[in-house]
Amino acid sequence: MGSRSVSIIIPSFNGQELLEKFIPTVIAASEQYGNCEIIVVDDGSKDNTIEFLKIKYPTVSIMALQNNSGFGNAINNGVAISKGDIVILLNNDVKVDCNFIEPLVEHFNNELVFSVVAKGLVPDRSMENESVTKLEFRDGFLELLVAGSAEPNIKYEETCTVSHSCAGFSAYDKKKFLELGGLDDLYSPFYWEDADLGYKAWRRGWWVLYEPKSVVYHFRHSTTRKLTDRHYVEMIYLRNKLLFTWVNILDEKILLQHCNRLNQYIKESGEPFKTAFYEALKKIMVVFKKRKDISSNYLLNDMQILTLAANLKFPNVACNIRKTMNK
Repeated sequence: MGSRSVSIIIPSFNGQELLEKFIPTVIAASEQYGNCEIIVVDDGSKDNTIEFLKIKYPTVSIMALQNNSGFGNAINNGVAISKGDIVILLNNDVKVDCNFIEPLVEHFNNELVFSVVAKGLVPDRSMENESVTKLEFRDGFLELLVAGSAEPNIKYEETCTVSHSCAGFSAYDKKKFLELGGLDDLYSPFYWEDADLGYKAWRRGWWVLYEPKSVVYHFRHSTTRKLTDRHYVEMIYLRNKLLFTWVNILDEKILLQHCNRLNQYIKESGEPFKTAFYEALKKIMVVFKKRKDISSNYLLNDMQILTLAANLKFPNVACNIRKTMNK
């Protein structure tokens, strides 16, 4: 039986078909670990998800939300009622290996660890690894890079730091998760909320790690494809990318470069970027408040975070963090 109590939280909207395929693997993994509960947060589904789970898998706890409120809110509601010390967030379109839990949980013996992402392989992209992420500032914009896409021949078989843990297949220290306020509804309905959470964790000097011994298979975007058209999804991604930068980046040089490039880009670009910019602009007062909250309570600056979260090999992480914090 696992040494730490674990809660697996699966948000789902009209996801009965996906749960039928993949939740048996989650149940098998929870039984293998032992000290584990599974919570499905039904986000206002119109299908028969709740009835299906009650009949087929009565040991699974169900939290039924009356209205569809978005990915982040569903996750936060699930974490709020969870009993485990560690929470594992899992998309309903993810198939897991039977022993994926223990390699994640082991890292939380270190009190500095905030979250750990599993090796997320994408079957319809030749088993591309989408878990090893880092942020880089390029041409005035923060870019979220996925090493498995940029360097598909590199397998990433060692634990390393990452910019954030994908909320689709990662474990979190629940106490720290709640201390940071969970996934921010600024980014509703989806995208960038987990990157935002990871960045805030790094601000505190907490570690975000990748663990290749924990393996899952992500049949990605199965839900968003059903719910929305491609142009809307692209606009939301771009809007939230801007919001992430405006909220989190405090470095004046980076912000100045961003503002200069943004002004030029607005003039030159077409849709959906202009729509994304104006939609982000509507939230500017909320952005100012969040920036004030961040600037009053942090340990690492932007350049330290971008350096430390850029796939540094473990166990040299601790040494690098100490060196960076002492500069």
